[in-house]
Amino acid sequence: MKKIFYVILLSIIIYSCSKVQQLNPLAEEYATQGDKLYNTKKYIEAIEFYKKAIQIDSLYAPYLVKLSNAYRELGNYEFALDFLTKAIKLSPKNPEYYLFRGDLYVENQKNDSAIFDYTIAIEINPRFSYYYFKRGVTYALISEFFLATLDLTKAIELNPNISDYFYHRSKVHYQRSRYELALEDIKTAIQLKESIAEYWYLQGLIYKELGLNDEAIVSLYKSLDLDKTQADAYYELGIIQTQKELHNSALINFNKAIENNPNHLLAIFQRGMAHRRNLNFTEALKDFQTFISLAENNPKFKFNVIQAKKIISELQQ
Repeated sequence: MKKIFYVILLSIIIYSCSKVQQLNPLAEEYATQGDKLYNTKKYIEAIEFYKKAIQIDSLYAPYLVKLSNAYRELGNYEFALDFLTKAIKLSPKNPEYYLFRGDLYVENQKNDSAIFDYTIAIEINPRFSYYYFKRGVTYALISEFFLATLDLTKAIELNPNISDYFYHRSKVHYQRSRYELALEDIKTAIQLKESIAEYWYLQGLIYKELGLNDEAIVSLYKSLDLDKTQADAYYELGIIQTQKELHNSALINFNKAIENNPNHLLAIFQRGMAHRRNLNFTEALKDFQTFISLAENNPKFKFNVIQAKKIISELQQ
C-alpha cells in the first residue's frame, strides 16, 4: 500500500514538473524503462536506467527521487538518503520530498529528523492531512502522546474520511489509558473500513480494559476471521477465557498463539499455567522450562521467570 502511495505521488510530481520543465526524451525513455523494472522488483536493473536518465538531466529532481526509492527497496539507506537530499536541494519547496525523507528517517529510527521533515512539509502545505498524520504517528513512536493527539486530530479535521487516522488516534488514546475515547475512535475507524483485522483487534483490547469481556471476545474473533495468523489475538482470547474460567478454550487459543509465533513468550507461560490448572504437570513443566530458556535474560519477563522457576520447583517435588 505504501509503495502504491509513493508511485501515485511521484507520478503527480513528475507531471507537475514536466509542465514547467522541458524533459529530454532520451532521459524520459531511460526513466520509463527504469519504472518498468522497478515495478517488477528488479531494483538493481532499475537503478542503472535511472542513473542513465540522471546523466542526461542531473537537475531533474524526480529522477533522483526514483533512484532514491530503488536504493531504499534494496535496503541501502545511505544512498537512498543521499539522492533524496539532492532532490530536496533542487526542489526545496516540494513537500512530498520531505515526506519521503521523513519516512526514510522513520524506517531507520531517526524519528526526530523525521518529525523535522514532516514539519517542513506541513509548513509548505498546511492543508494536506497526511503530513499531520505522519508526524502524529511519529510523535507516538517517541511517546509524545499529547503532540501525537494534536496532529492526528488535525488530520481528522482536514479529512474525516480516512479510517487509519481514527485508528491511530485510538491507539494513542489507548496508550494514554483513555479507553472511552479510544473506543469512540476505533468504532469510527471500523465504520469507515470494517475489513481491517488490526482495527477489530484494537477494539477487543479496549473492551477488555473496560471490563467488557464478552464484547472483547466478539471483536477478537472478528479480527481472527479477517486474519488467522495473529498470535496476539489468540493470546488475548486465551487470557479473557482464563478469567472466565473457560480453561479448555483458553488452552486452545494459547496453542494457536504459539503455532503462529513459536517465540510468543507470554503465550508459552500462560499455556504452562493452563496445563497446570488442568493437572497436566508434564506439559506444564515443558512449557515453563521452555519459557525460562527463552526469557531468562530479558528483564521484561523477570517476574514471570521467577514465578516459572518457583512452579517448576513445586512440580518436581
